[in-house]
Amino acid sequence: TVLVPVFEYRIEGKTLSYRWTDVVPGFDMPVRVTLKASKFKEIHPIESWQTAKLKLANPADFKVDPNYYVIQREASQ
Repeated sequence: TVLVPVFEYRIEGKTLSYRWTDVVPGFDMPVRVTLKASKFKEIHPIESWQTAKLKLANPADFKVDPNYYVIQREASQ
């Protein structure tokens, strides 16, 4: 069985919370996301929740770089 990493996230105000799910223990892969408008920045998710500050006018502008083969899923608040 091949697992595709799931980048799970939630946005609360100007805070992005994120983590990896559906990965083997110790999975370590950076991913690029938009923390600022039209700019991708590399972050390093792990299996537990982490946070980063968002500088987006609209949280709907948040994106994961499409060049990464991951599933993205917004977590329930």
